[in-house]
Amino acid sequence: MAEHDRLSLKRALRWSRSINLPVPTLLLVLLAGLAPLKDVQATHAMGGDITYDCIGPDQYKVTLSFYRDCNGVAAPTNCNNGLSFDVSSSQCGASFSACFSLDSVDIITPICVTALDACLDNNGQYGVERYRYSAIINLAAWSGCGTDWNIEWELCCRNNAITSLQNPGNQRLYLNATLDNTLGVCNNSPDFLNDPAVFSCVGQSVAYNHGVSDVEGDSLVFSLAPARGTNGNVLNYANGYSFLQPVITSGGGNSVQIDPQTGTITFVPSIQQFAVVTVLVREFRNGVQIGTYTRDVQFAIVACNNNFPSASG
Repeated sequence: MAEHDRLSLKRALRWSRSINLPVPTLLLVLLAGLAPLKDVQATHAMGGDITYDCIGPDQYKVTLSFYRDCNGVAAPTNCNNGLSFDVSSSQCGASFSACFSLDSVDIITPICVTALDACLDNNGQYGVERYRYSAIINLAAWSGCGTDWNIEWELCCRNNAITSLQNPGNQRLYLNATLDNTLGVCNNSPDFLNDPAVFSCVGQSVAYNHGVSDVEGDSLVFSLAPARGTNGNVLNYANGYSFLQPVITSGGGNSVQIDPQTGTITFVPSIQQFAVVTVLVREFRNGVQIGTYTRDVQFAIVACNNNFPSASG
């Protein structure tokens, strides 16, 4: 087996564990055939999140994790084509822009090891890349001020394959994180350890966990939230979808649910679809909210061959 094939298999197995997908079911997804999806994907923004680490008094390293469809246009490379972001606080009367720099690019496509990865080969049918960008922001000019700092970034445009939003290929991806700079001690945001580009089968149970870690042990509360676009405006959902039910299911016990304590998202999809699930994470310390974080997760639901054996787990 070639080195690329071994790496592809490892990525697929890691992804299946993150959503509690049994290996036999993983094989169904890999064999389902994603070729028809390529033609409907022209844009590239699949999702992402913003996090930060405190590196000193009033100084934060902000990290953007961006997930790109390799069948779309290139990822942003500079401040003029998408890496500019805004930082503001109404309480402090502050507003400024900064620019991300690229840290790393990783291919995370969970495809069959014998398939061509679109991130590596123009003949590939599907491919997903994870871009990590970062920037240092300094709030010393407003030291000790502001419980409402907002770090926001947006990019045109969302993945054209999305079925849960109206006119998705013309809608921007909006992500943000908030922080409290009045705590007197450094605070780090939670980190999302599991990638959000996930694939599943029609009729198969999905249980996706973000793999969230918070170094200070702060309390985290998870909820579903509306997808947002330009200037943070709420986007319109397609018929049959809403932010509380962002995936079409048969309803009842199969409907979309999120565990407010763990963030695990569960549902049983009833049709093929590309659905955006937006999650709001609120961070509390001693009962006081000190930060919020928005994460966009895109689910690709494909039709799998039910003649293959399946297992639960």
